[in-house]
Amino acid sequence: MKKQLRVNNLKKKQFNVGDKVRVYDGSSITSDKQKGIYIVFDYPKLTGEKETLKELTATVIETDLEGLYATGVFDGLYQQDIKIQIGYGFFYTSSAHVVSESEL
Repeated sequence: MKKQLRVNNLKKKQFNVGDKVRVYDGSSITSDKQKGIYIVFDYPKLTGEKETLKELTATVIETDLEGLYATGVFDGLYQQDIKIQIGYGFFYTSSAHVVSESEL
């Protein structure tokens, strides 16, 4: 059986390399080391920190990525347009799912 997936069109935010951000929604986050990460858990093996991803400051290391998508719940796809670093973990996510630390 084929499965149909819907692309969730999110309003992208503009960030620059080096900006400090926090992830507030893990629907689109993935790692280059592990799939299916969700922010309610801590990932000390990926980040080096014991706090949840939502509580940690990330650094934007790439912007304007194209062609990357993550599957979310309810058969939706989220475009991953930025790459961030938390501790020594690297993650791809949607800019719509992070907030600038200066806005907190």
